[in-house]
Amino acid sequence: MNRLFWKFFTGLLLAQITTAAVVVSIIWFKDAPHLRQADGGHTPETQIVEQPAQRSIASLVPPPPPQSGRHGPRFPVRPLVIGIFTSLLFAYFFARYFSRPIAALKQGFQEVGAGRLDCRISPALKGRRDELADLGRAFDQTVTQLDSLINSQKRLLHDVSHEVRSPLARMQLAIDLLEQQPERQSELLQRISRESARINALMADVLTLARLETAVAWPMGDQIDLVELVEEVVGDVRFEAAEKPCRLQAELPEAPVFLHGNAELLHRALENILRNAIRYTASGTAVTIVVHAQADAWCIEICDEGPGIPESRLAHIFEPFERASQTEAGQRDQGYGLGLAIAAQTIKMHRGVLAARNKTHQDGGTGLCVWMSLPKSGSILRHGLNAGSQIRD
Repeated sequence: MNRLFWKFFTGLLLAQITTAAVVVSIIWFKDAPHLRQADGGHTPETQIVEQPAQRSIASLVPPPPPQSGRHGPRFPVRPLVIGIFTSLLFAYFFARYFSRPIAALKQGFQEVGAGRLDCRISPALKGRRDELADLGRAFDQTVTQLDSLINSQKRLLHDVSHEVRSPLARMQLAIDLLEQQPERQSELLQRISRESARINALMADVLTLARLETAVAWPMGDQIDLVELVEEVVGDVRFEAAEKPCRLQAELPEAPVFLHGNAELLHRALENILRNAIRYTASGTAVTIVVHAQADAWCIEICDEGPGIPESRLAHIFEPFERASQTEAGQRDQGYGLGLAIAAQTIKMHRGVLAARNKTHQDGGTGLCVWMSLPKSGSILRHGLNAGSQIRD
């Protein structure tokens, strides 16, 4: 039984018991002395049987009829009124006790319907520990999440409009120059093509992020070899690492590790994180990718040897359009800051965790480490969980 049921049950039971006790007590203390007095002179065991010869004339006179209204039971009007008043008092307080949080919930829903998402009803339910208090906390959490989603959409719209404005302005400038200087047609058309491709890539990333944040159904039934997936991603970005230049070092289990999920999304998440590490690592250094087992998950850790991220901004790097500044990255910003946000939503869809930390003195040097964990539940390992590992350059 739930707590609310027992509160109702206990309250009503106490009200009935209290009412019955009050009524019975009043009747008992009021009428018990009269009942004992009325019954005291008519005890059959103490009657004396008279002989017929000793009867007098007076004994032949019939006795007067008993006055039943003098000592007999009367209708308990006053106890009944007291009992009804007591029941009404208990009913009032219990109805008020259970109706106040419902009224607060109604008021909260009305405020949310009016667009005021800063309303909270937990203060009105302070001190309660039943299902109504749980419902109030769930209402506050829902409103908080709704407020966060709406603010995120507003910020996303603002950031997208800001990011699109720059390439559109460059495209318009290139078109104007093309009209004035036809001899630069080839150069200006290439510029227009590049800016168009940037806008197309931005729109694709925004659409992917929007689908991930709104929980649009993605196929999650792919059987993925995590080792093969990491090797494929490393092979795709090796050309960018050579252009940096930097080295890629992967420490992977020898046995295949199979997970269920969306292979395309996981590939894109790993690729975004690895490209980000290559972008900000120092020239001539190494970017390491380590896959190892934890108690209940498989962990993938990607570390670079760049300048790292200030601790105050470390918790925000997975937000949309969040990018390192020029002084932090040591170079001009590239991309739109959507790669890590897409990766975070992808790992969340796979019931995993994505986090980042700066390297410590024990790690040696500086840099940023981004690690993700994917739960082992539902995973299939062909050769056991404690497989050996090897270094692959």
